[in-house]
Amino acid sequence: MLNLYEWRERHPNTLSGGQKQRLAIAVSVVCDKEILILDEPTSGLDYDSMKKVADLLRELSKDKLIFVVTHDYELICEVCTRMLHFEQGKLRLDIPVEPEQEEVIKRAMKIPR
Repeated sequence: MLNLYEWRERHPNTLSGGQKQRLAIAVSVVCDKEILILDEPTSGLDYDSMKKVADLLRELSKDKLIFVVTHDYELICEVCTRMLHFEQGKLRLDIPVEPEQEEVIKRAMKIPR
């Protein structure tokens, strides 16, 4: 699932960005928590690595509640079921992530049209 076994003898600092992100998620899974909170899990990753992390999150979400803090529009569209948008410490938007909400999500994230 995580494709990390072959790197088990390496120090985490020598892993790629995607491998480090998957390792961080693996540590969360090993702790067997029902709720995971991930801060920018795709930060600095290329598209293929982002897709791997997205696939992993989608699989984990079958058994866990996952909160993802992110500015990654593609990740939101790929795996999230709801978007909570906070601004200046206040909840400004709580919507389902659905195709008909695309413009609302882009506007909240300040993505140019």
